Order: sequence, then C-alpha cells, then structure tokens
Amino acid sequence: MIGVRLAKPDDSKEIFEWRNNSLTLTMSHSSDRVEWEEHCKWFETTLINPNRFLLICEDKLKAKIAVVRFDLENDIATVSMNLSPYQRGKGYAKPCLNSSIEFIANKVKSLSAFLAEIKTTNLPSQKSFIGVGFELYKEANGVGFYKKITW
Repeated sequence: MIGVRLAKPDDSKEIFEWRNNSLTLTMSHSSDRVEWEEHCKWFETTLINPNRFLLICEDKLKAKIAVVRFDLENDIATVSMNLSPYQRGKGYAKPCLNSSIEFIANKVKSLSAFLAEIKTTNLPSQKSFIGVGFELYKEANGVGFYKKITW
C-alpha cells in the first residue's frame, strides 16, 4: 500500500538529492544540476504556493518512494514525478501516480484533467503514465505531451 502526504520542510534534503541523481538529470527537462541554495528557495516557495502541491509517497514502513508535484492552473493539474533512486525498478511508479492523483482529486474537486510532459527517451515514465490512464496527444522537440481526463 502506498501512503501519500504533503511534503514538509524536512523532506527538502532528500528531494534535493533525488533531483541531482544522474538518471534523474538525464530524464528531466533540465539536465543541469541544482545548487543547494537554489533548491532551498524553490522548496520554500513551493510549500507555500497555493497553486502547487508537492506530495511524498511512502511505503507501509514510511520509507519515502517518490515526490509528485501538481501545478494547478484553472481546472487542470500538470503532474511531475521523481522516484527515489533507491526505489526505481520496484513497480512503485503506477501506484504512486494513482494514489497521488486520488489524493489531489479529493483536495481539489474542480479538476477536469491532468497533464504530463515526458521526454520521448524516458520509456519507463511513459509506460507508467499510460498505465494509469494518460494518453499521448502530441510530440514536439523530444517531449511527449500526455493528458488524463477526470470525468
């Protein structure tokens, strides 16, 4: 079972480390390493932004599995996920996505769709998002654009 909760200040260091992991950098839109000071500013701003939800997925022993971000604009949420480097390849991506989408849909009842942008070379993420109901609707510049309708 996957638990989902809002991120807290003490999650910052792990999220920073996951973000700068070599595989994460390869699969991210920006492959530049993030400096600690820059991350701290981003994290602090993110936690207080009413249009952004940063969620932590945990296993039954409360070990952190992934961070899932939802950026809200009108009735649409753009989803981004990063698995802990130690949890990759264990089948957690789809359950984390499903649980996180359910969590945010219960908090923000007006959502009509979820969007995701995934590099065309990131096959594991593509499979995970498609596996929870996202559909590819466009490709451009090495990025696939995916959508999941909520109703």
